[in-house]
Amino acid sequence: MVKRRKAPTKSAAEETNEEDPSLWSRGQRKRRVRKEALIRKKQFAAEQVRAKHMKDAEAKDKRNVLANLQALRGSLKLDLQEDESKAHKPRKIHKLAAKPKTRAALHKQNLREVLQYKSVLSFEPFQQNPLAAIQQHLRNTQGAAP
Repeated sequence: MVKRRKAPTKSAAEETNEEDPSLWSRGQRKRRVRKEALIRKKQFAAEQVRAKHMKDAEAKDKRNVLANLQALRGSLKLDLQEDESKAHKPRKIHKLAAKPKTRAALHKQNLREVLQYKSVLSFEPFQQNPLAAIQQHLRNTQGAAP
């Protein structure tokens, strides 16, 4: 069995020496300056990385028009849930087409979706009242509920 020594405790004079920069030795001051410079350098590098990630995310959002439809998708899901909660028998909802496997097919599908999105945005009733236009579209495509 190995006996451990107690960790040396600092005296009151040593504790005040750490807190008061005027009592630091020249070496302590140099080490403190280098340590603070290193901390500033790491903080600056972290800030630059964070800024680059933010810039990349903004650029990605600008490129991907379909990413802005997430809020609309959520509201449509809520409308569908409300319809399902009613006493009528829900109509069959067509499944979306499977994701294309190739990059070219994915690109082609994205182009079609963007064109569809732009045509919806340019539709005059949608420009005047988007929510009413979406509700009318849902009524037309899903039929009247009993």
